[in-house]
Amino acid sequence: MALDSENRKSLYKLDDKGGIMNLKCDELVAVNKVVSDCRLITELPEALILEIFNRLEPKELAIVSCASTLLYWIASKHHVWKEFYCERWGEPILCEKSWKELFVEREFQSNTFMGRYTIDMLYGHTEDVRTVIVLSS
Repeated sequence: MALDSENRKSLYKLDDKGGIMNLKCDELVAVNKVVSDCRLITELPEALILEIFNRLEPKELAIVSCASTLLYWIASKHHVWKEFYCERWGEPILCEKSWKELFVEREFQSNTFMGRYTIDMLYGHTEDVRTVIVLSS
């Protein structure tokens, strides 16, 4: 069944309570077809994901790591953080932290010192929540 624009609209209708309405059988088949045709980056072999990550800048890698738990895990252990760190600040004194943790801490200190942004800490959750306010230069 081809998924024309009219069917597409009806698949995403919400009821008056904000919940998804019951779909007709043919609409459900159309939804399943769309979902089964989707390809996710997480379906790629880890080696290929790592190769893609090799071509990202630190900010881009950090953004991608927010997309899923798997991508976060792969990005956090990725060796490229060592390269990012050493390019900017040279070899660090040996410590127990991961390369990503070292990079993020040093980048935070550097940007705060240079006045590039400010951070407010919000509490009341199981973990700290940070808000970042970017200041125009």
